[in-house]
Amino acid sequence: MEAKRDARIRGLSLLYVVAVFADWHQQNLKSRSLLEYAISWTILLYPRFVSPVLFRIRVSRNWNRHARMKKTIDLTVTPDGLNSKDDLGNRVHTAWRSFYRFQETDSFFILYFSPRSPCILPKRLLAEGDHAAVRQLLSAVNAPKPPGEPLA
Repeated sequence: MEAKRDARIRGLSLLYVVAVFADWHQQNLKSRSLLEYAISWTILLYPRFVSPVLFRIRVSRNWNRHARMKKTIDLTVTPDGLNSKDDLGNRVHTAWRSFYRFQETDSFFILYFSPRSPCILPKRLLAEGDHAAVRQLLSAVNAPKPPGEPLA
């Protein structure tokens, strides 16, 4: 949903920039202020160049500031959910129905606790034959849940 909204915003921004430059070709350069052109170029360049650089800087900064992110995670996939250890060594079980939804990419299984809280399982950590089995287990995550059923 958020990706669609961002695509619409980028599309409208691009249309605005095209309209400003089309108008520029029809009129004299001095009739437009420098500020309008600066805003147009910013709108055009931000999603493609500035935003990805800022994202990489934020990720790198978080990685370097928080030592807990660098700890290894002991995670086991079972038929009834995920088993893991917290930072104190206690076992934690998360049932499949506790997840909001899942998404599969070429390299990852992405499980969402909420729309903005993912748990990423790299496929490279699983045996090649296990991908289909995990996919089958995760199909229960996207299945509709009856109203009023508790998540956990």
